Amino acid sequence: MRRTDFDCLHIIICFTIIVAHCLLVFCPQPHYHLKNSVLSPGLGLIDEFNRIWFLPLFFLLAGWSSLVSLRSRGIGHFLKERWRRILVPMIAGIALFCPPIKYVELLQGRDLRPSGLRFVEPTQLSFLEFVPRFWTHINQATWSHLWFLAYLFLISVLLLPLLTRLTRIGSLSKSDPLPAMFAYLPFLPLAILVVGLDGWWPFYPTLYRDWANFCYFGAYFLIGAGMAAYPPFELCVQREWPRLGVIGLTASMGMLFAIDTPLGRFLAALATWANCGAILGLARGFLQADGRIFKYLREATLPLYILHNVFVVVLGWYIVHLPLGILAKFCLLTTMTLVTTIAIYHFVLRRLPVLRFLFGMRPFQPATIPKTVEPSGGLPTATESSQPANLRQPISR
Repeated sequence: MRRTDFDCLHIIICFTIIVAHCLLVFCPQPHYHLKNSVLSPGLGLIDEFNRIWFLPLFFLLAGWSSLVSLRSRGIGHFLKERWRRILVPMIAGIALFCPPIKYVELLQGRDLRPSGLRFVEPTQLSFLEFVPRFWTHINQATWSHLWFLAYLFLISVLLLPLLTRLTRIGSLSKSDPLPAMFAYLPFLPLAILVVGLDGWWPFYPTLYRDWANFCYFGAYFLIGAGMAAYPPFELCVQREWPRLGVIGLTASMGMLFAIDTPLGRFLAALATWANCGAILGLARGFLQADGRIFKYLREATLPLYILHNVFVVVLGWYIVHLPLGILAKFCLLTTMTLVTTIAIYHFVLRRLPVLRFLFGMRPFQPATIPKTVEPSGGLPTATESSQPANLRQPISR
């Protein structure tokens, strides 16, 4: 049985990320490839509010689906799937799209290196002259938004021994419902982790200088795997969604006034967990979809995620020079990015077998009635499983 609520969340998160990257062009946050000449602190607060839920939820859903995949298919198939669905698309995305992203960055006199942001003289090289430097100078390289795939692959492999152990506790899925207090317990270790390691800010996912956030996202991955291994915990969290939602919104508002402080990190940990729990509950109660458009978008999530950022940056380079206000530029950039990304996916990428492979999609298959559940072509957090009966009951709204 498919988890259509999780599939809906994948689609929502994918489009939220596209909008978030368009926002970054106009936000004060420094670590992005392109910036408008005038920046908006208000849009920056919106970006912070968005990031507080969709990044942790991404990894939580990835952990859930990884445990399900490992339980049903074994270690060998799991590792093969990680290679095909994560590593190959990441390498293809870096090779195809990151050189123009880095080139536009240098055209504006910005240089996001592994060590941080530098301001330099705008490059005088042509794009064709720059491409060899991208591959021969480590400081000229970038993985841009594809850091998520790198983090996800490493977390999946490093936590494989723990995932393997979690697959052995399936007999606990028929346990009695958990008390409501268990829905709030993950907050404490998450807060200790993010405050103790000075995580969350600054957010610059280079891996080797970002171990705090790497561990934090790994914790969410484990929580998601734990939900798949012990469904009463997932149901407990989902039933608490109204209270978690209030806590999450309150903590998020407080966090916005304490950014990059110990109090802000404490509130960020509280807000991320509460918002994730509330969203899971809302999705269970309200996000149930089917039909051709839903299936189309479900398969498109990973390719759209890989494709979109090059259009944000390249189109943004021309849009930021237009004599328009910030809001008009943002709306124009978002619209053009969505239209261009979906058009390239629909008319080119999804039709060519070699591109389907490079972007982590399944080959075209004739329409048949499946005997077993197969992973979707969407983001590598696909959510198919044989769902326990106690989680198929609707939760209280």
